[in-house]
Amino acid sequence: MKRVCIITSAHSPYDDRIYYKEALSLLEVGYKVSIVAPFRKSEISNDGVEIIAVAKPASRLGRFMLAGMEIFKIALSQNADIYHFHDPDLLPWMVFLSMKGKKVIYDVHEYNSESILSKTWLPVVLRKPLARSLDWLEKLGSKRFSGIITVNPHMARIFNSYNENVVSIANYPLKWFIEACKEKENASPLERIIYVGGLNKERGYELIFKAMQLIKKYRHDAECLIVGNIDYSDVNGQYPRFKDTGQTIYGVTWKGVVELSNVPNHLLSSRIGWIPWQWTPNNDKGTPVKIFEYMSAGLPVVASRLGFITNIIENVHCGLLVPPDDAKAHADAICYLLNHREEAEKMGENGLRAVQDFYNWENESKKLVGFYNKIIA
Repeated sequence: MKRVCIITSAHSPYDDRIYYKEALSLLEVGYKVSIVAPFRKSEISNDGVEIIAVAKPASRLGRFMLAGMEIFKIALSQNADIYHFHDPDLLPWMVFLSMKGKKVIYDVHEYNSESILSKTWLPVVLRKPLARSLDWLEKLGSKRFSGIITVNPHMARIFNSYNENVVSIANYPLKWFIEACKEKENASPLERIIYVGGLNKERGYELIFKAMQLIKKYRHDAECLIVGNIDYSDVNGQYPRFKDTGQTIYGVTWKGVVELSNVPNHLLSSRIGWIPWQWTPNNDKGTPVKIFEYMSAGLPVVASRLGFITNIIENVHCGLLVPPDDAKAHADAICYLLNHREEAEKMGENGLRAVQDFYNWENESKKLVGFYNKIIA
């Protein structure tokens, strides 16, 4: 039995992509799978995946130095046939691993060097040098690794310049998630707009409050539900902060982080899926999982007009696009869909059909297994 060691320094071992999509897909076809990740304790999951816990570092520097070193030592002890890692701060350690003759796969989720340019926690003077350093390190590592996995074809083409063994495996919804959303016909949606996933300034935290103040003027029954973690580190002090989950401020309720299995229930209680992301180089090229989750539940989408998001919505005709930083445009689009139910439902049906036919993990799982078999061979 071939052994796979999946490695992350930043995510939970039960992360949607890492565990439920990649690990379980590999387990299903006969690979023995372990995951090295920050977690409270080591354990064997109910599905039979070995979770090897490492301490969660207190700082980003600690994640890069101490956690990386510990993860490297653990990875070596696993003696796996393939090592599959997910975070750019692990690049130096994974290069060392490949130099020891190990087969290493780099799973790239974001345009990492471009993303650094908009990190507000970094001093401005350091952003460009760090971005250039990370870009150089990604290129160096990519030439040595056995393969690269990206989340979209555009990113795959970039890495093809450094490694001929590259595959695009998108973060599309799992079959059970799509099935869970079929209960929509029995649901009674509220006049609710929903945002699912991590939220901060770049992803539209401030815009949500500005737009909701406008929406409430015309639709007093409208409400917004945020499901996910909120990072306030770059949010302007004039905007409110939630103290507890379940708290409502100006028509916006924060549910907090919930299990993936509970997300469909929240989607089914909503009328519109919202992506208020602001323009950054990374956001412009990002393909958020939430858009496919909204589509799975048959929700029309109101989204910022950003590169890849625009391509999907225009091709599928599943929502409305507005300027990223225009709160009134977001509010107008949301009110339009709340007031034109038949048109909104048609958009939702278009999105659901696209997920069932194409944007689903069943297709991506086959690509993942084929990629692994190629590397093993």
